[in-house]
Amino acid sequence: MKHILPFILIVFLATAAGCNRHGTYSQKILSQAEQVAQSHPDSAYALIQALERDTLGDENFARWCMLYGKLSYHIPLAPLPVFDWQDAVTWYGKHGTPEDQSHAKLFLGEAYAHENQPDSAIKAYTDAFTLAGRHQDYNLMGYACSHMGSLYESQFYDSLSIEKFRQAGIYFQKAGNNRSYACALRDLACQYFYTDSLDLAFKVIRKADSIASTLHDNEVYSSILNAYGNLFLLEKDYMQAETYLYQALELAKDTLPNYISIITMYMETGAYPKAKKILQKVYPKYAQTSYTLNLQYYQIAKEEQDYAQALGYLEKSTDIYDSIVSTTNNSHIAALENRYNILLLKNENAELKLKSLLTGTVLLTLFFCTVFILYRQRQKSQKQIIRQQTELNRLKAQAQTLSHEIEEKKALLEDSKKKNIQQAERLQIEINLLNEKHLQLKRDFLTRSDIYKKLSKLACQRPAIDGKPLLTKALWKQLVQEVTELYPGFKSYVLERYPDISEAEWNYCCFCLLGFDGNDSAKLLGIAPNSIYTKTFRLRQKLNITLPPQTSLSDYLIRQLN
Repeated sequence: MKHILPFILIVFLATAAGCNRHGTYSQKILSQAEQVAQSHPDSAYALIQALERDTLGDENFARWCMLYGKLSYHIPLAPLPVFDWQDAVTWYGKHGTPEDQSHAKLFLGEAYAHENQPDSAIKAYTDAFTLAGRHQDYNLMGYACSHMGSLYESQFYDSLSIEKFRQAGIYFQKAGNNRSYACALRDLACQYFYTDSLDLAFKVIRKADSIASTLHDNEVYSSILNAYGNLFLLEKDYMQAETYLYQALELAKDTLPNYISIITMYMETGAYPKAKKILQKVYPKYAQTSYTLNLQYYQIAKEEQDYAQALGYLEKSTDIYDSIVSTTNNSHIAALENRYNILLLKNENAELKLKSLLTGTVLLTLFFCTVFILYRQRQKSQKQIIRQQTELNRLKAQAQTLSHEIEEKKALLEDSKKKNIQQAERLQIEINLLNEKHLQLKRDFLTRSDIYKKLSKLACQRPAIDGKPLLTKALWKQLVQEVTELYPGFKSYVLERYPDISEAEWNYCCFCLLGFDGNDSAKLLGIAPNSIYTKTFRLRQKLNITLPPQTSLSDYLIRQLN
């Protein structure tokens, strides 16, 4: 039991230390990624990708998801599955700040929208809006409304979409987020146009233009100029459309939408040579991927009555469309498979965590049970030692009383020899009885000692096959120590008779005092019974001891110490 306790303690501490080191490492990496997320999103993404997300604890996994979601606003990332965000929302709901809770709900809504669950997405966005409203986080409220507006737009709920984009603009304005305010107005203007509210659309886009022109943000401003140009294009004001679309083209990073609108404008006005010239410039880069460009080439070739070329572009555009549909379907299947695999891994990890928890609980329980058992055994041993010491003290007190009584009787005996022979004989008998009783008490000191009980048990065992002695060095040391404590004058008595005694001979003297018979002594010392007789005889010669008849060496020595 004493050997099991350190082993359990080492395993438990090693497991705890390993878990702690892993958790500390993950927290350090996540903290570093959070620090550089705004300035260097690519570096932050590389940091979190280095972590094994399936081994993260609940807190670190929630932080990992939050970082991933925020980084997706800066770099193109595949959306996380719904169940990941559900876990993150659960943790932030218990431990996160209101802002974190709102963000988590917002990302959960995006995940639902991506997985084509609009009702669940709207509920998550509404929850995010409500949480943000409690601490007046107008920026988050604006994002929630903007996401709902985009979702309603995809579902063709134009009136609801208009209302949400309008609300998003109000909250972004309150938050002082002019960039998002301009984008919300741009989206609102587009929705007004789709509902044939051209006056409102131009009014709102002009306001968005006035805000975006002060931002020094080419990406936002080019998108508003593009919207301006498309509004004029739809109104058939081609001159204004051309002006705004070319301005957007100069500022935009992604030029394809502007080129497509310009080509469409020239085709509508019958300027096919201009349309074809721009198409020839753009087409090589997007020939294999752009459905719209191939369709426009088809229309121009058809207008030029080059039907063979027109048919080729039509077939190509059809192939691209089919490829897009096929890729979309395959991506959905791949995403489902990936989510299934992730869910499978999460379940396996949950089972492993449960097993680890159970193992830890069992080890901890075993550890405390072992400690309790050892504590109880120690208490029991201490009580037993106290009882033995009490009994020994009682025997010593009795021996001392008997010794005094013997001395008194001897004194009386000397007086009686002078006066009364009969009384002297009676006193001598009493003295002899007291001596025997005193001798028995001295024997009891030994037979009730801890070393005597240990050696008695060993003597009951079978002799060792290899003939090795049962008395170990530790037992020899304990034997000599206890005999010396019980009979402090024993060593002086031996040294007076044999000053040159060796350590081995002194040890054997102490052993002889215990009074084991020849067979038990032979077992304990690992020698033949005849050798015990020889060994004892030689010791007696060196001590110059002649034993009276029917007297053992043990009794003789104890009498001498009496």
